[in-house]
Amino acid sequence: MSHSRLFQFSFLTVIPMVLFWMSSAMASERTIWLSTGPVNLLDHGEGPTLVLLHANPGNLRDFDAIIPTLSESYRVIAIDWPGYGVSSGLGPLTTTTETALYAVLVEAMDTLEIPEAVIIGNSVGGQIAARYAIEFPDRVSGLVLVSPGGFTPDTWLTRFFMRWQSSRWSLAPEFFAKLYIGQRNAHTASIFNRAASLHSTTDVLKVTREMWGSFLDPSHDLSQSARTITQPSLLVFGKRDPVIQFKKDGQVAKAAMEHAELVALDCGHMAFAELPDEFLGLLLAFLQRNNIQ
Repeated sequence: MSHSRLFQFSFLTVIPMVLFWMSSAMASERTIWLSTGPVNLLDHGEGPTLVLLHANPGNLRDFDAIIPTLSESYRVIAIDWPGYGVSSGLGPLTTTTETALYAVLVEAMDTLEIPEAVIIGNSVGGQIAARYAIEFPDRVSGLVLVSPGGFTPDTWLTRFFMRWQSSRWSLAPEFFAKLYIGQRNAHTASIFNRAASLHSTTDVLKVTREMWGSFLDPSHDLSQSARTITQPSLLVFGKRDPVIQFKKDGQVAKAAMEHAELVALDCGHMAFAELPDEFLGLLLAFLQRNNIQ
C-alpha cells in the first residue's frame, strides 16, 4: 500500500471514530450501581436495543469500529465487565467467573429496564449472551455470537491451556492478542495498546486468570443447553482464530443451534474490529431480515 493510500485509509477510518468519541460517546458513558458494585457502560443512540458484551480480557472500546454506525439506527449499550475498562472489580474476596459476569448482565438488564434486546457477544461475552437467551428467551430478540465460548470440545489439550492461562505463567496479554487477532488496522492497533497497558496490570491479570480458570467448570459448556435457543441467531467465526476455531468450535455451535446462520470470515477472534465493514454488512442484513429495525 502506498504512503498516500495508507494515509487516506488511516484518515477515513480513524478520524470518524475520534470525532464520534469526542462529540457523543463520552457524554453517553455512565455508571450504574449493581449489587456487585459500579459498572461502566456506554448508552448511545435510539431505536431497538443492541447490547454489546466484550471478551476476556477487553473492554467496551473493543467495539469502537462498529458503535458509530450502529448508533445511527439503534440504541447501543456496551458494558465494561467488572474489573475491566472503567468498571470496578468484584472485590478481593470474590472470584471473577463466567457465572459472576452472567449475574452482572442479568442485573444490568433489569436495572436498565430493557424489556428486549439483540445481544452481541464476543468470546466469553458470546457465551454469556447465549446463556441469557437460554434463561430469558422472551427478552432476547436476536443473538449474534462472535467466536463465542461454550462450544470448545473438551480435550486434555483445551483443559491444559485453560489451566495454563489461569496460572501466573499465562501468556502476556499483548502477545496473546497478536496471536488471536488475524487482521491489522487502526482498531486492532488500539486493542494491542490496551493489551500492553490496561490489561497487563496486576489487578486485570488477576481477573483474566480467574476467568480462564472458571472455563474449566462443566457449566461453561453450551453444546447441549444451546439446543433450546430459538431466537434468530448469527454465528460469526474467524478462519484465522487459533483459540475459538471455526472448524471445531464453529461446527459444535452449529450442531447445537441448527437454525443459526453460520459465517466464517478471513480474520481472527474479533471480526467486528478486524473487518468492521464486512461485519457491519453481515450484522445489518441479519437485523433487517429479522425485522429488527
